[in-house]
Amino acid sequence: MKLNVDGSARGNSRVGGGGGACMDHQGSLVFSFHNKYGSITNNIAEAQAMVDGLKICADKELNNIIMEIDSRIIHEAVSNLFHSCGWKLWYRLEIIHQFVQPLNLRFSHTLREGNSVADGLAKIASSGAPDKTYICLIPILSGAPQF
Repeated sequence: MKLNVDGSARGNSRVGGGGGACMDHQGSLVFSFHNKYGSITNNIAEAQAMVDGLKICADKELNNIIMEIDSRIIHEAVSNLFHSCGWKLWYRLEIIHQFVQPLNLRFSHTLREGNSVADGLAKIASSGAPDKTYICLIPILSGAPQF
């Protein structure tokens, strides 16, 4: 599974939101989401979007997750679990790291162009749209017939 997430804040420390999309190994959508966060910074919005996406993965019992994010700062922070960041970010990094082993989670940095769907969902959320999660209705089955 590949989970792309992004955070957005309209003017740093203003209305923010996050979003993401999870695809299976064939590129089919498994779920997507967007959540508004209120007054938040870009980095906190990015980290919160990671938490939100991972909670959905855990709820749906998905594993072997490659999480792609386009923020180099957050990628480095989550990969090295920075202890010198502010407590709001550190708290979210701690939550993210609780998912690493159960979900067989790996992190990857991607360019902004590779994260356009998550970016669009995050912008919808930061525009003030209501929180929404979309779940694919087709079950993911290994060996399922291809149509």
